[in-house]
Amino acid sequence: MRVEDAPAWLPPLADRVAASVGFRLAPPQTRRLHRQALQTAAAHDVGPDQLLMFATSGSAVLSELVEAVLVGETYWFRDEQQLRAVCQVLAPLPQTHRTVWAPGCSTGQEVHSLAILLRDAGVWPTRLLATDVSDAAVAATRDGVYQLSRQRGLDPAVVARCGQMVGEDIWQVDEEIRAAVSVRSHNLLDPPPVRSQAIVCRNVLIYLTADAVQTVVANLADGLAPDGTLVLGHAEVQLPGPGWTARRVEGTYLLGRGDPVRQDPSPRRVPAAIDDGPDADDLLREGEAALDAGRLRHAVALLRRARFLAPHDPVCPIVLGIAVARTGDDREAARLWDVAAHLLEGLPAGTVLAGGHPYEEVQRWLAQLMSGSTGA
Repeated sequence: MRVEDAPAWLPPLADRVAASVGFRLAPPQTRRLHRQALQTAAAHDVGPDQLLMFATSGSAVLSELVEAVLVGETYWFRDEQQLRAVCQVLAPLPQTHRTVWAPGCSTGQEVHSLAILLRDAGVWPTRLLATDVSDAAVAATRDGVYQLSRQRGLDPAVVARCGQMVGEDIWQVDEEIRAAVSVRSHNLLDPPPVRSQAIVCRNVLIYLTADAVQTVVANLADGLAPDGTLVLGHAEVQLPGPGWTARRVEGTYLLGRGDPVRQDPSPRRVPAAIDDGPDADDLLREGEAALDAGRLRHAVALLRRARFLAPHDPVCPIVLGIAVARTGDDREAARLWDVAAHLLEGLPAGTVLAGGHPYEEVQRWLAQLMSGSTGA
């Protein structure tokens, strides 16, 4: 559905839904919202043009519509270096200070991954709180039940020692891990539900408006212990703004207001760009060349680095999406193109993007990829 084809009732409804969670809605999210709005209106026996009066704060109708626009992309042991860095940060602390808040937990794979790594490292017991605005995600995280054939990154050895089969192809995280992870509903636009030593909030800020990012970062700061550690996604490390310091630990960056890692006495401001090698354009060109040569793993590694160095440029997630699609990971490709669509929306026409690509060219290119009219 193109913007010009949208029914008159959809834009104000989309604005209401987006504002409730601070999102910038990309075209795929708007299409999902349109479909859900028709279903919700039919279920409540009203016309879709009447939904706006029912989609008030805290209403079941608004919750149903919000579910349609959430991204919910997650998998087991995602960016494991970051999770191991959290283990390192918490290890020297007394048990009473080992607390983690994991907002935007989706269906729980990442917070359960962190709990498993903490237990394996002997940083145990640790108290973890997982939160999400999605009621369905909260329920899934609390249950800790997963269909094995649909899980990414879950090693058979972890399956054997960290849970039990509760049905054909159905696995549940073991009771000790589930007991360590409290779960509740929470909107990141609201004040924090707890103050923790570490906050792991990865790949949430990239979907938010600039105003919402400021609100959420302020709430994360309020929820962080004075010497606590904030972990964001690789593409988000520059978003919190001034007043934060960054350290490189376990091959990744951690943020803090004070001294996030005691072993390293030299904190520094989050740089405008991480200058430890080639720039984003160089890596993008190398990644494209590796992609053309069919060296997919090398291409993906280069393009991930390019995206880290240029988190606000849409070209890097577009090309990275093409690379991961060629590895067979269509869901991750779609998520990356969703991110690129969000980034494009915030840029003026005529902008020259990474690799020298003009804005209009990138816009057409992304539209073709997202519509499936061109091969990845």
